Amino acid sequence: MQSQRRPMRNAVLRQTVITYLLFLAVVGAAVVDEADAQQGDYQRIEERIEKLIGQMTLEEKTTFLYGRTMMDLRSIDRLGIPSLTLADGPLGCRRDTSTAFPASIMLASSWNVELANKFGVAIGKEYRNKGRRVWLGPCINIVRVPQGGRNFETYGEDPFLNGRMAVATITGAQSQSVISCVKHFACNNQEFERFTLNVEVDRRPMYEIYLPAFKAAITEGNAWSIMTAYNRLNGPHCTESRALQRDILKRDWGFDGFVVSDWGAVHDTVAPANNGMDLEMDLANPVGQFWGQGKLLQAVKAGKVTEATIDDKVRRILRAMAHVGALDHVWDVPNKELVENREVAREIARQGMVLLKNDNDILPLKPDKIKTIAVIGPASERFSVGGGGSSEITPHRVISPLAGITESIGYNVRILHEPGMLPPGSAPEAVRPEYLRQHGGKGPGLLGEYFDNRQLQGKPVLTRVDSTVDFHWLLAGPEETMPVDNFSVRWSGILTVPADGLYDLSMTTDDGVRLYLDGKLQIDDWNDHAAKRSKVTLNLERGREYDLRVEYYDNGQDATAVLSCAINGKEFNDAVQAAAKADVVLLFVGLGKESEGEGGDRQSIDLPGEQVELIKAVARVNPMTVVTIIAGSQMGMTRWLDDVPAVLQAWYPGQEGGYAIADVVLGKANPSGKLTMSFIKKWADHFAFTNYPGGKYTEGVFVGYRYYDTNDVEPLFPFGYGLSYTSFKYSNLQVRATAGRQNTIAISYEVTNTGKTAGAEVSQVYVRPLSSTVSRPVHELKAFDRTQLDPGETRRIEATLDRSAFAYFDAGTDMWRVDSGACEIQVGASSRDIRLREKVDVVAEQWSDQIMRP
Repeated sequence: MQSQRRPMRNAVLRQTVITYLLFLAVVGAAVVDEADAQQGDYQRIEERIEKLIGQMTLEEKTTFLYGRTMMDLRSIDRLGIPSLTLADGPLGCRRDTSTAFPASIMLASSWNVELANKFGVAIGKEYRNKGRRVWLGPCINIVRVPQGGRNFETYGEDPFLNGRMAVATITGAQSQSVISCVKHFACNNQEFERFTLNVEVDRRPMYEIYLPAFKAAITEGNAWSIMTAYNRLNGPHCTESRALQRDILKRDWGFDGFVVSDWGAVHDTVAPANNGMDLEMDLANPVGQFWGQGKLLQAVKAGKVTEATIDDKVRRILRAMAHVGALDHVWDVPNKELVENREVAREIARQGMVLLKNDNDILPLKPDKIKTIAVIGPASERFSVGGGGSSEITPHRVISPLAGITESIGYNVRILHEPGMLPPGSAPEAVRPEYLRQHGGKGPGLLGEYFDNRQLQGKPVLTRVDSTVDFHWLLAGPEETMPVDNFSVRWSGILTVPADGLYDLSMTTDDGVRLYLDGKLQIDDWNDHAAKRSKVTLNLERGREYDLRVEYYDNGQDATAVLSCAINGKEFNDAVQAAAKADVVLLFVGLGKESEGEGGDRQSIDLPGEQVELIKAVARVNPMTVVTIIAGSQMGMTRWLDDVPAVLQAWYPGQEGGYAIADVVLGKANPSGKLTMSFIKKWADHFAFTNYPGGKYTEGVFVGYRYYDTNDVEPLFPFGYGLSYTSFKYSNLQVRATAGRQNTIAISYEVTNTGKTAGAEVSQVYVRPLSSTVSRPVHELKAFDRTQLDPGETRRIEATLDRSAFAYFDAGTDMWRVDSGACEIQVGASSRDIRLREKVDVVAEQWSDQIMRP
C-alpha cells in the first residue's frame, strides 16, 4: 500500500479546498471524485483509530509511547496493533548489511530533485527489505559552520534548496509505505555540546533560515514523523518546546503525524508530554528513561498529564501507521542485497561530485596518452563511504578509488599504488607477538590487568596474558565477567624492535590512553574521545629491551585498543617515489568516520597536517597531480591549492564511490555537481568566527553566501560553484510580472552547451531586493534547474516566482511582508557568477501566512 497524501493539514484549509472542489465540479467531476475518495479514506482511518483508542487501557496507551527495544515499539496483540519498527539513516538502512548510499551533501550537490526522489524510493525499498517501517531521515538542518560533525548528513546552507531536496526524498521514501522521520527539529547546527547548548536565535532567522525546509517537509512532503533535536532553543530543550512542537509544528503547519525524541534527548516526564512530544526513544534505557517504568502512567494518574493528551499521542502514531499500511500489511523480510540500488548509489556519486579546479584541462585523463598512473593517498584504498555515528552503514561491498580506477583504466596503463599514510583514525598493524614479552623472562605477550572501573582502582577482576594489544570490543566487553562500558586495563611487559631506526609508537583507542616506555610518559591522552590514534616518534635500537606499560579506559560504546610500532616515514617516502615515476598522479586525501561524525565537531577546517605535506611533496615531484577530497564538508585548501592543477570534491561517495570517481576522472561522466555550501579561504573569514562554538546566532539571516555576497567577503569557492568538461552560455532572459495580490512573476531564459561534450548545467535563479525597509541579503536563491544538453543544444528554462520569493519575515508583526519597489531577477552559474539580470517592479502588500505564523 502506498502512502496516501493527506487531503489537508487542518480543518480550515480542508474546508477551503472542499468548497473550491465543488466549484470545479462544473469543469471536471473526476477531480472532485478523486478528492472525495481521499477524504473518505482519511475519514475511515480516523474512525478506525478512534475505535482502537477506545478499546485500549490507559496502561496500554502509555506503554505505546516509548520503546520496547532501542528500535521497536510495543505491539498490542489483542487489538491487532503490530510493533512499529524503526532504523537509523539517512544514508541507508542501518541494520545488518545494506546499500551504503553517498552522503546527503553529495546528493544535494547534484541539484537534481528527480534523482533525490529516486534515492527516496531506493531507501524505502531498503527499509522494506529489512522489515523496518520508519526511516530516521532525512536530516535537513542547515550547514552553519564548516566544522559541523554532521554536515555530511545534510543538504547544505540554503533553506530553499534543502526544502526541495527534502520534499523529493520524503515523497520517494513514503511511496514505499515507509514513514519518513525528518530531523533534527530544530537548529541542530553543531555537535559540540549538543546535549546542553542553548541556541539563541531571533524569530526572523528562525523563519527565514532554519525552519523553511522543515515546513516544506511537512506541508509539501507530508512526512509522517519528525525528530526533535538534542539542543535547547531559546531556553527550553527542543523536546520541551511548546513553541516548536505545539504552536509551529502542530497548530500552524497542521502536522498530524507524530513527534519522536532523538535518542536520549528527553530530560523530564511532564514537560515533553504537555508540550507536544509524542514518543520517547532512548539509548541508555531503551524502555523509556522518563516515560517508561510507569512514570508517564503515574503522571496521568496524578493529574499532571491528561488522558486526552495521551490519546492524541497514540492517535498520531496509529494514524501514521495506518496511512502507510503498517496496521494491515505484514512485509516479507528477505534481508538480501538489493543489487539494483548499486546503480542508484553510483549515479548519485557521479552527479554529486564537484570539480573545483581543472587547469589546462588536465581532466578528464586520456588513457591512450598515459603509460603510468600513481594512485596515492590515505583515502585511495581504505576510505570511508560515509561519516561516523548513527548514519554509518555496513555495506555489502565497497569499491575503493584504487579498485574503480584499476578496473576502468584497461591493461595498457600501469598502476602504481602507495597509500603514503594511514587513513585518519585508522590503526596500523598491531605489534606482532614476537616483539612483546612478559616481565621476568616469561613467554610472549603482555600481562593484562582488567578493572571494572575507569580508574584502574582496586584489584583487577580479570588477569590474563594478551599475545598483543589488538582489540575491537565495540559493544561487547573483554569477557563475560567484565562490563561492556566503564572499565580499564593495564598492559605491562617488554617491547623489542627488529632493527635500529625511527619508529612511530602508537595507541589507537576509544577512549583514554597513557603509554610509558622505560618509566617515561610518552603518550598522555587520558580523556573521552572517539577512536583515534595517538603516537610518539622515537629512535629505538634492535636487541634492546624496553619496559612498556599501557593504561587504557573505556567510558562508553565502541571500546577499541590497538598498540602499534612501525618504522617512521616509510609509507610517505614510498608514495613520493611512486609519484615521481608516473605520468599522472591521482592523490586521494580527506577524512573518515573516525574524524567526522556524530557527537563532535572537527577542531579545524583544514586537512590533517600529514596529508597537506603529502600533497606538497607529491606536487613537487610531479606537476600532473589531481587531488580528490573525500570528506563530508569543506577542507581548507589555501596551503596547497596553488601547487596542483586539479581538485575534485568527492564528498563521501558511498559504496560505489570508486566506480563513480573513475567515471568522472576518465571522462565517462561529465562532472556536473555544484556546491551547496560556500567554501571559505580561512576560518577567520566566517560569519560565526567570533561566536562559535557558542549558541548565539548573532549573524541573523546572513548565513552562508548571504553573508559572503552581502559583505563582499571573497570565498575560496562560492555557493553553487562547479566546473564541467564543457561550457555553457546563458541568454535571452524574459521576465513577466502579473500585478495583483498573487504577485506571480514568470521568468524564462536559455542555456546553450557551447562546448564539445555533452553535460548538465545547474542554473540558479536569485532574487535581489533593490530597496527594503530592513537589512536583507544582497540576493537569495529562489529557483534552480538542472539541464542535460548535447554539444550545441539550447534549451529554454522556465520558472515561476510567487510572493514568497520576495518576502521577509517581520518579527514585529509576526507576518511575512513584501516591500514595494524594484527587485532584480538574477540567473547565474553560482552565487558569484551571475550571467543574466532583469529588474521587475514588485507591488507592496502585507499578508499573514498562517502556515508559518507563530
